[in-house]
Amino acid sequence: MSWLCLVVDASAADAEALGDFLTEAGALAVTMLDAADAPVFEPAPHTTPLWPTARLEALFGLETDLGAVRGALDRHF
Repeated sequence: MSWLCLVVDASAADAEALGDFLTEAGALAVTMLDAADAPVFEPAPHTTPLWPTARLEALFGLETDLGAVRGALDRHF
């Protein structure tokens, strides 16, 4: 099966909301990665730290209008 992949970089403050937005826009999967080679070592207990800049990779079905998704991203972020 083939997919369309949309890659977006975001600050740690925006990454979770952006991931939720991409899911609501129809993404079949959203993966967060380190966008700037800033490893997170030994986080404090009960915390989930993110990198200063996160790269989100969202997979969409081939029928998705990525232009519309990108336009919505521009309006919201």
